[in-house]
Amino acid sequence: FFVTQPTMSGAVDMTKWAGNYDCSGCKRKRLIAAEFSQKQIERKRENFDYPMKCKKCTEADMEEQRAKAAAAKAAQPTDPSAVEILVCSGCKQELPSTSYAGKQLKKKAYRRCHACVEQGEKETAQSTEEAKKKKLEDLRKEAIKAEASGDAVASLRASCKAAAMEAEL
Repeated sequence: FFVTQPTMSGAVDMTKWAGNYDCSGCKRKRLIAAEFSQKQIERKRENFDYPMKCKKCTEADMEEQRAKAAAAKAAQPTDPSAVEILVCSGCKQELPSTSYAGKQLKKKAYRRCHACVEQGEKETAQSTEEAKKKKLEDLRKEAIKAEASGDAVASLRASCKAAAMEAEL
């Protein structure tokens, strides 16, 4: 089903427009497609009356659900005999099983507590960022060499690679 708008040259398919979407959560209007998930856009195209929620509203809903689940879990009385004490392979501390995610509990000897998993994610993100900065530095040096060689094509190619890497940072 296509929404059409009459124009001088004929009907225009407005569902392909980048700014023709409204969020049913925050009520913002004429948002670009990048503000919504691909699945939301597909559902809207299948059913014009489908109420879409932008990524910000969806994330806020998910965070609210997580907070409610955490509060419900904290409110549940825990039987001390049911809580198992396990050793974290990261920090080597003996911690209760409630200090581990379900996926980590299944890993047996390689399980890590919430704090160690979070620390590992931060370190990975930091090392990835450092690797990108190093690659950008190398690409900039390559661009300088290409420019010094006098080859315009090589210079442009190297400059474009450096600019693309810069955009990723």
